[in-house]
Amino acid sequence: MISKEYILNEDVQKELTEKIKELIRDSNPEINPSMSSFKDLKKNLYSTIREELSNDTRNTDEQLQYLNIFETAISVFKTAAPKIREAMDLDTLDHVLASQKNATKGLMEKDKEEDKEIPEFELKKDISDAEFFSNRYALHFAGELGLALLNEKKSKTKNRFSFGTDYDTSRKVDALTKKLSVQTMGDLSTIIEDLKKENKKITDDDLKKTLTSVFTAWSQQFNWDVLKHIAEKRGIQDLTLKYENFSINKGEFKTKHTNVRIDDRIMNVHKEDVIGAEGTYNDGDPKLGTVIWNNLKLLSAYDHELGYNPHKPASVIFTFGAPGSGKTFISHAYLRSFAEHCQKIGLPMWVLKHSTTDYASEFQNKTANELAKLADEIKRFPGIVIGYVSDADNIFLSRKKNLSPEQSNTLNIYLQMFDGQLIPKNGKVMWVMDANYIEGIDEATRSRLFDYVVEMKRFEAANDFAKFSKMSITKGVEKGIIKISDKQWMDVGNYLLKTPLSVREVGQVLNKIVSSTYVLPDSMIGAPTAEHAKYRADFLKNINPTMIKEQTNAYIQTRANISEASRRAKYEDGAERFLEHLNKEKNNAATK
Repeated sequence: MISKEYILNEDVQKELTEKIKELIRDSNPEINPSMSSFKDLKKNLYSTIREELSNDTRNTDEQLQYLNIFETAISVFKTAAPKIREAMDLDTLDHVLASQKNATKGLMEKDKEEDKEIPEFELKKDISDAEFFSNRYALHFAGELGLALLNEKKSKTKNRFSFGTDYDTSRKVDALTKKLSVQTMGDLSTIIEDLKKENKKITDDDLKKTLTSVFTAWSQQFNWDVLKHIAEKRGIQDLTLKYENFSINKGEFKTKHTNVRIDDRIMNVHKEDVIGAEGTYNDGDPKLGTVIWNNLKLLSAYDHELGYNPHKPASVIFTFGAPGSGKTFISHAYLRSFAEHCQKIGLPMWVLKHSTTDYASEFQNKTANELAKLADEIKRFPGIVIGYVSDADNIFLSRKKNLSPEQSNTLNIYLQMFDGQLIPKNGKVMWVMDANYIEGIDEATRSRLFDYVVEMKRFEAANDFAKFSKMSITKGVEKGIIKISDKQWMDVGNYLLKTPLSVREVGQVLNKIVSSTYVLPDSMIGAPTAEHAKYRADFLKNINPTMIKEQTNAYIQTRANISEASRRAKYEDGAERFLEHLNKEKNNAATK
């Protein structure tokens, strides 16, 4: 018996990034012209969804999500089928068969008539059975995985997918993959036509229902008990196939249920959305993204059963910088990316967001008790924990004030949570704290609590501003609409580097350009979505470096005017108070 385990992650990812979309685009009814039900279909699944569900505009987020699941499922099939054949050692059977064919050339004609007695027949059957098994088993895995990714149970359909007699024993995985796409397109087309006949609206949920039925049919076409004799004969009855946290062994599909908790208040952004957060500043100080990510990797080594981490990850990372410097955005992006990666690989973890002001407001004089409960929950959680604490300076600056007994108790609980008294510093828990300023937090507190102190600084390179500008302007816009060259983006970056604006302020300017610098005419009210999309696209075509600079200059001038008005108001208010004071002095003198 061969006890093997194939992890498909890398091969599936390669399919997803290089070839699978191309195969789906090339999939069309011409693969099997006899299938008359496909005669009115669009060329491929992508165009069918876009034209029928999106009115020839951009796909919705739900459509993209469902398409990604479909792409993943057929990539798993395309990758798994050859791996199963490899485990069965079909290459050796092929070589033996070739040798047998040569050996039978000298047989007498009457011997050939009794072909069943010749070993060649058995070899052919073994090969055919192995090919059949590999395709069916791989498709079963893909179907179960698709349902898991959709988070759906099997539909009530009794359909069982079949490649057909010409393809059931085929090793041409590209052709088989195309057939899967064609069949899915056909099922979706049938549902669409039925809905049209009933004058019902076609929704994204119909796409999800179609995929649920498709994946169910893929799963139901295989029965381990019926076909396990093939696996046993080839010695692969203990073969395990794995993709991310999904696996199949002896026909049993499993999901590695991991306890991964992501606080809803963690923004839905990822480290790929961040510009200029890795590496070091010009003075050699490490940037926040690098510090967080490196320590998260160290944290991942923690073993809950042993209560041990062979590394020494930071327990507290404190970051500070002016409002708009990106502290929150960067922290959330790296924490969410790490959490979602943990979901994929099956690593238990909990990322939580903690607001000191919200906590105190919600629990008031019970805050200390609730904090102690939180600390206990963190200790009992069966995995690593990362906490994000906003406005952390509120905690430490309050030490200098006259506190009530309740407030003092709450402050002490906070300090004990972070310094290792309540929650051991054993490589299980990491806190990422932020504040606008570090001044006022005494050195004793810093050395007692903070393993890393990271100052958030403005972008120091024009290239970072160029990347940030390009991403902000072009995100979600169809490629080719905004015609600004890389050289022009760099020119914009050089310009923005010289302005006094923070990264957040630059982002506000760029967002305004793509969202609110054009006005819809009244005639567009009630116009089809496609016309609105075209109107916006026509505007976006006009965006150029000059417009970006002009809008930035206008923002800077407005900010300067507001600042001057505030200064004048403060000055005039001070002058009036001074005059009022003089008048009081004058009146006091007159009464003497």
